[in-house]
Amino acid sequence: MHDQHTTHDVIEKLHTQVTECSDFLSLMIHQLRTPLTANKWALHMFQSGDLGSLSDEGKIILEKIIQNNNQAIELLHDIHQANHVATWKLEMNLQSTHLSPMMTSLVASFQFEASGNNITMINHIPENAPLVIGDEKQLKMVFQNILENAIKYNRPHGSITIESHVHHNQLIISIHDSGIGIPLDSQKQLFTKFFRAPNVLETHQGTGLGLFVVKQIIDAHQGTMWVESQESIGTTVFIGLPLAK
Repeated sequence: MHDQHTTHDVIEKLHTQVTECSDFLSLMIHQLRTPLTANKWALHMFQSGDLGSLSDEGKIILEKIIQNNNQAIELLHDIHQANHVATWKLEMNLQSTHLSPMMTSLVASFQFEASGNNITMINHIPENAPLVIGDEKQLKMVFQNILENAIKYNRPHGSITIESHVHHNQLIISIHDSGIGIPLDSQKQLFTKFFRAPNVLETHQGTGLGLFVVKQIIDAHQGTMWVESQESIGTTVFIGLPLAK
């Protein structure tokens, strides 16, 4: 009995410490992200010509400033997600979750970004797809991250196809893009912190934290995740989640 109380007290203390540290970092991230987001819209007004015309040299400089500002926002976003990995595992809210409406909503939210690059998004997850056991908020973050990558590393006039099938006691979700692919010798490092494949370093901004966070969330769900990719052909990300009983 004494041991049980001791273990409980240790867990509670750990939870408190992790939460306090996480809350402090979240506050700092928020304080930094707010002015950067405000800058984003101000810069957009300059870019669109609402605040007057710019010279060709001015347009080039403005584009560089916009890229740097967006990169800083993306970095804070990824740090914010990575910051919550520890608390997610302590605050899992597992319940029967329907992925079909979640994916329909996410695809709709990404349509504008995808159409800007002439990318076609096709969602084949049926409305009667089996329910899974998961934390809906966390799973939404997982698929949002994967879809963002599928658009970011795709090609103009490319495609993204989302499908599902049951395998043993899991619902497998596959998200395939027709993008630049991942070199074979880089694929084993995909889920490590700060790793970015060499074929995207000079052409695409990023932090290398996104897939690390995604893998942590899926592992916490006792799910599976793997990637199949061919450079210059495309990438398919597979997520397996336990079926609800």
